[in-house]
Amino acid sequence: MNDRGLDRLFRRFRDRHDGAALAAVFDATSRELFEVACHLIRDPVEAEDLVQATFLAAIRHASEYDGSSPLKGWLYGILWREGAKARRNAARSVDPHRLAQRREPEPIEGLIALEVPAAVDRALGKLPARYREVLDPLIREGRPPEEIASALHRSPGTVRSQIHRGMERLRRVLPDDLVPVSGLVGISVRGLSKVRGEVLQAAGFSPAAAAGASALALNATIGGLVMSKGVVIAGTAAISVAAVAWLAFEGPSAGDPAPLAAAASRADAVAASSDAPASPAPLAVADPAAARSELDVSGAPAALPVSLQEEIDRWLARFNEAPDDWRHGLDVAEEIAKLAPDRALAIMTAVWPRLSVPVREQALKPFVFYGGQVHALKLLDLAAKDPSLSVQARAFTYLKRYAFQDFANDYESYLEWSQTYRDMPVKDALTQNAARFVQDLRALPPEELAARIRTLDRLDLEAGGPAGVDLAAVMREAGGLQALSTCLEGNDPEAKRRALDWSRTMQADEGWLRTWVLPSIQGTEASDPEVLDASFHALARPDCKWAEDSILEHLRQAATIEKPDPQDPKGAPPRGSRSAASALAEIGDPAAIPALIEILLHDRSGQMGYDVGFFGLAKLTGVKWQESCDGAWWLDWWEKNARRLPPEVQAIQIRR
Repeated sequence: MNDRGLDRLFRRFRDRHDGAALAAVFDATSRELFEVACHLIRDPVEAEDLVQATFLAAIRHASEYDGSSPLKGWLYGILWREGAKARRNAARSVDPHRLAQRREPEPIEGLIALEVPAAVDRALGKLPARYREVLDPLIREGRPPEEIASALHRSPGTVRSQIHRGMERLRRVLPDDLVPVSGLVGISVRGLSKVRGEVLQAAGFSPAAAAGASALALNATIGGLVMSKGVVIAGTAAISVAAVAWLAFEGPSAGDPAPLAAAASRADAVAASSDAPASPAPLAVADPAAARSELDVSGAPAALPVSLQEEIDRWLARFNEAPDDWRHGLDVAEEIAKLAPDRALAIMTAVWPRLSVPVREQALKPFVFYGGQVHALKLLDLAAKDPSLSVQARAFTYLKRYAFQDFANDYESYLEWSQTYRDMPVKDALTQNAARFVQDLRALPPEELAARIRTLDRLDLEAGGPAGVDLAAVMREAGGLQALSTCLEGNDPEAKRRALDWSRTMQADEGWLRTWVLPSIQGTEASDPEVLDASFHALARPDCKWAEDSILEHLRQAATIEKPDPQDPKGAPPRGSRSAASALAEIGDPAAIPALIEILLHDRSGQMGYDVGFFGLAKLTGVKWQESCDGAWWLDWWEKNARRLPPEVQAIQIRR
């Protein structure tokens, strides 16, 4: 069952208290959860208990599931946390019945106990940083997407998208690293059917409530649509291939397209052996020059090699299973993006004119968001010249990260740009455009530079990493920090704020930050609030420990300001206190903990508890903040927990 079907079923249980829907979710996920539990806990009986604990926790917290991440990912996170809790409880308690039976563990068992958590860490470590940063707090700490977004200074929508894509990648990577435990995986002792009954009973249902579970699961999966026999068989084949890959722990790695292509071919062979409909008529390639490794480069539509034409027909049939469903189209495009680059380009070029507008709007994402696709600019050119203005708009949005300019209102400029860069290697195109962007900024007079900075969105350098180019270094070498200094010398608050934000993206060095940022957090009476916040954000880096004293001094001064209206318990907090505390949390120096506690103890504003407590102390200590966490509460925490910190931090005295 796909993610959307599972999500639909769980929301039905949550909103309607539907026992059949809960039973269908259990049937669709319990086997996979049990297999993972067997790797986390060596005892299969305890693995069954862990699956049951996972579902009971999911039932208790059903109202917290908002659909922003796949349901399976949410359940895996609960499984991991419940397993960690079980291990901690087992470490604390001694069972006298088991004590008499204690034996020396086999060497392989100790290896497995160490290998499984390490395998999860390695799997996370293989993901790009943008996915690892959102999945780690989601899986290990259960933090909601909104809180993760706030901590990472990203929009909630971006974080939800990264969670969804990251879970898909983690799902592909994890089986390769899990070490199979001989004799445990897939062997259920009590029986998952009994676990199922106990879960349903705990939720207030009798086992008979699950009678309609199978029909519900099918309905949720197909969305109420009647599928053709060919589609059903092809889907069955794909599910079978995925199941075999999971159970045998032989799934392909994300970077190896050959096994994936072979799996697709096997699924197609199953579909072809049935009464599947005939494949569509051969296609002419929309832009033969765009895939010259496969097509006639003369410019005229050419006959394709039989193998490539058949493959194009198969992929078009995949798109046509749900031709107007952009989510389905995106899934298919992601599979194509895993093929060899030239092959993927030839296929996308050929099928592009036959795709619906909603699918064409989304199909670029796998080639752009992952950043390393060598033909990204050719595919973006395909979309930029699309008949649909909405598809063109998508292309121009993505092109900003390559061209560092917006072509949405200047199509002629794009046509000129594409003549130069369309066929250029992505790394070279990024390097040249980043340097040109900075040079153009530096050539502007100060007033025009400020106006130009104001009109630009955030500086997006994410495409550089996968392409193998350090765009921040390119921009610094081209004089980017000098352009930002010119903005900071002016009197335009919005231009200053953008310049400070960009300094973080360009990874400004300590000397530049001391000269241009530290003065912004001093003399705060004259500082614009947004400029002040941007200044602290520019310093919110682990390598800015040298700025810690200045940030703390700002908070000390803010805490001495009397609250303007003593009758208003929710008056506005002192300016910059929240962003200053967040900066200290990002710097990550535990020596800031006692200093922040002292600030709360002497807070005369009465408004620092949330800003310093939630954004600073809670992040530095791992404590879950509550409204009762005032200065006295934190002092009590310090007295009980200071010995957990390094000796030099323990030695710091808090002025009471």
